[in-house]
Amino acid sequence: MDILSRVLESVRFQGWFFADSLLSAPWSITLPGGHLAAVHAVRAQRCWIRLLDGGEAVAFEVGDIAVLPFDRPHTVSDTPDRPGVPIDAIAGLDLSNGYLQLRYGGHGPTTRILTASCQTISPLPRLVLHGLPTLIRLPAGQIQGVERLHATLGLAEQEIADVQPGIGTVLQRLAEILFIQALRATLTLSDYPHGWLRALQDERLGPVLAALHADPAYGWTLVELASLAHLSRSAFTDRFSKLVGTSPIDYLVQWRMHLAARLLIETDASVAAVAHQVGYGSEPSFARLFRANFGVPPGRFRTTHRSVRT
Repeated sequence: MDILSRVLESVRFQGWFFADSLLSAPWSITLPGGHLAAVHAVRAQRCWIRLLDGGEAVAFEVGDIAVLPFDRPHTVSDTPDRPGVPIDAIAGLDLSNGYLQLRYGGHGPTTRILTASCQTISPLPRLVLHGLPTLIRLPAGQIQGVERLHATLGLAEQEIADVQPGIGTVLQRLAEILFIQALRATLTLSDYPHGWLRALQDERLGPVLAALHADPAYGWTLVELASLAHLSRSAFTDRFSKLVGTSPIDYLVQWRMHLAARLLIETDASVAAVAHQVGYGSEPSFARLFRANFGVPPGRFRTTHRSVRT
C-alpha cells in the first residue's frame, strides 16, 4: 500500500457536509469554515472565492475545482467584491441534515456549485496538508482523473436531488472520495516547495516516510532515519523539518497517536495494549503523550468518542 493510501485509510471522518447550490446573480455567501477541508466544484457559470483573512478574490470558471485545505472562512460570490451573507442567516435553510439544496439570489445568470467538506478529530490530516496554500484552483482542463471526479460529483448531485434511505451514508462516503480525489489532483498538478505531499516525492525523505508508516511501532532512532535518507543527522533533520513542518521524531509521535486514537475507538484493547501496539512499553509515558496531543487521557477519549459514534 502506498503511503498516501495508508494515511487516508487510517483517517476516520467524523463530520461532513454537502450542498448543491443554484445561485442567481446578484448573490454572495460567506461560509464559516472550520472543517478539515472544503471542495467547491463549479458546474455552471463563473464565481469568485475570497478568503476572509486576506488576499485577492480568485475567479473559478466552469469545470474548475476550488480546494481549501484548511477550510478557512471564505466568501463565494458572483463578483469579486460583493459583500457576503452568512449562510446561517439565509432564511429557510436547514443545515442539520449535513446536506442541502440551496436556491438563492436574484434573477440574473445562475451559477451552480457543488460543495463538500470533511471533518476529523485526528491532527494527522492537518500535518499532511501542511505547506499547501489556503486556496487552490484546479483548472478544468488540467485535472488528472477529471472523468472520475465528475462521476463522483454527478452521483452526489443525484443523491441530493432524489433523497433515498441511506443518503447520509452515501454522501459521507462521497465527501471522503472527493477529498481524496482533490488531494491526489493537487499532488500531481501543483509544485509547492514545502509540505508533506512534497516530501512524499523527495528522493531522500520518501523512503523515510515509507518506513515510518510501514512500521510505526519500531523504536526508530534519528541515526537510523538519517541513514535511510543517506544524509547526516543534522542535514536530515533540517530537510525533514523544512518540508514536513515538524521534526522526524515529532512526526513519528503524531502518527503513533493517530493510530492509537483509532485503536481506542474501534477496538476493546486496553490502554496498555494500545500503547504497546503503537510502540510504547510504558503506559504512563504513552498516556502523557496522548493527552498532550488530544487534550484528554486515553480512557476519557475512548469513552467520549465511542458515545459519539453510538
